Amino acid sequence: MRTSLAFFCLLCAISGHASGAIHRCDTDQGTVFQDRPCGGGTAVIADEGAYVSGAGVRASEQRWLRERAASRTRQAKRIPVSKTSREDKAQARRCWQRRTRLDAVKARLRRGYKASQGEKLRRKRREHEDYLFRFCD
Repeated sequence: MRTSLAFFCLLCAISGHASGAIHRCDTDQGTVFQDRPCGGGTAVIADEGAYVSGAGVRASEQRWLRERAASRTRQAKRIPVSKTSREDKAQARRCWQRRTRLDAVKARLRRGYKASQGEKLRRKRREHEDYLFRFCD
């Protein structure tokens, strides 16, 4: 246990941490981000340990980020759900439950049943089908 802890501490001490400047280079293939400076057209995005807001981001990208943030705040605001919407969701749930029950009854009828259960299963099937016909599409 002690040797594995010592090995882990040694490994952490030896390994280099991933910090350094980030450079954005515009090449023929597109924009490339790397830790080493490239040829003439280098833009330093962030220096070691520093957080630079918007540094190296094009104006169109900054505009897009602002628009995205604004749309997320609009979406985050709670839009009140109307009563009819709640009723519609409740009815949709009831229809789904009836369809599920009808499928179970039909499966039971296909699988086989005792003679005493036959009439009860057919009655349940009719009830579920009638409900779905009246209230569900």
